[in-house]
Amino acid sequence: MGTRLRTPAVVGVLGVLLLTGCSQGQAPVVSSNWQVTNVYTDDEHPSVLPDTLAGRAHLAFGDSTVVGDTGCAPFTGSVDFLDGEGEQVAATDPAAATFEFRDLRVREDVGCEGAELYFHEGLLGVLGAGALTVSRPQDGELLLTDAGDPAVDKRGIRLTTSS
Repeated sequence: MGTRLRTPAVVGVLGVLLLTGCSQGQAPVVSSNWQVTNVYTDDEHPSVLPDTLAGRAHLAFGDSTVVGDTGCAPFTGSVDFLDGEGEQVAATDPAAATFEFRDLRVREDVGCEGAELYFHEGLLGVLGAGALTVSRPQDGELLLTDAGDPAVDKRGIRLTTSS
């Protein structure tokens, strides 16, 4: 009889834990370390991330700043978070539909060549494009695409976090 009482209790606790896990919401933009997993530069090179840079290319957002590394060189800059109407909102506001990067400063002594340098330049090119539309294909993932690009396959960056 003791087993019967414990089984429903365990099932109930597990159910609450599963529901809590599902309802925690999306990873916050600020206070998460975002790993760059893909950079989409053009139709001929839809996703470029050399294995040697996996885990090294990342971004971290502050209230109005961004710091990161292309895997070849660190960078800093400013970022505006805009709602669907183009009005500035807080980085933590779920209405932030566009990120606009500006004043990117990159260390000049880039220690990469070949595919790594191509990725470095592609990532900085997308970040320097101006306004990037934000979507969240799934929890822990951001997809930033060039808001001014009329193409179906827009230039963009895919980021993931475990935070």
